[in-house]
Amino acid sequence: MKSVVNQDYPNLEYIVIDGGSTDDSIEIIKKYADKLAYWVSEKDNGQTHAINKGFERATGDIITWINSDDVYCEESLLTIGSYFSAHNDCYWLAGNLLFMDESGHAYIRKYPNSARWLEKNAMMSIYQPNVFLRRNLLKSIGFPREEFHMTMDYEWFCRIAQQYSIHIIDRDIAKFRWHPDSKSSSVPNSLNQQMYHREAISIIRKYHNRFAWFIDRFPKMTLFLWFRIEKLMRVLNRIWKGELYKISDRMV
Repeated sequence: MKSVVNQDYPNLEYIVIDGGSTDDSIEIIKKYADKLAYWVSEKDNGQTHAINKGFERATGDIITWINSDDVYCEESLLTIGSYFSAHNDCYWLAGNLLFMDESGHAYIRKYPNSARWLEKNAMMSIYQPNVFLRRNLLKSIGFPREEFHMTMDYEWFCRIAQQYSIHIIDRDIAKFRWHPDSKSSSVPNSLNQQMYHREAISIIRKYHNRFAWFIDRFPKMTLFLWFRIEKLMRVLNRIWKGELYKISDRMV
């Protein structure tokens, strides 16, 4: 929360949705209550439901969400707000993402990788904490779908990408905390990983329905091929754009 309120952004609408925590989260939220437009702590139907509750409350022109483990880099909101103000054709935007460990030490910089072919074929390489969107996309595209629990952001971004090309800026925007207990770092064959695979397969099938017979019969092979084709196409995109230094993650 400090990384948000310390941005000193002049027109910030900060909404906190807590799922009824029983630890000291409520005390922390109350500490910053005067900086919040709204907050609530109550049982919900999962992360995607909580995100949508926040979006339904939002009134600002630009929206995003940040999870409790992640933080924003300094002046990120000013950078994002200035870009949107200067580019009326921009409906969504992504910057660089830093991976950090449990202690908050940033160690890897990840660059978004995008092109219209990649976007329309659901092969984008972007990360949720460093993505910002115009709120009117909720009307034209809809909200994140609550039946998705591991890939709600990816599924939503794929829908948006069918109509709107994402803008990319080479600025550090957010830091993602990666540790063994992270939802997205589940061990192989865990329930979370199995759910992720099922959801990813359903998304791939939606945008590549002509291969439905293969996807339905060989889901594991589909994922194996998908990740490798996606990586190859992203490398080729870097070469095409002359961004060779962005092919590999950069150590911070």
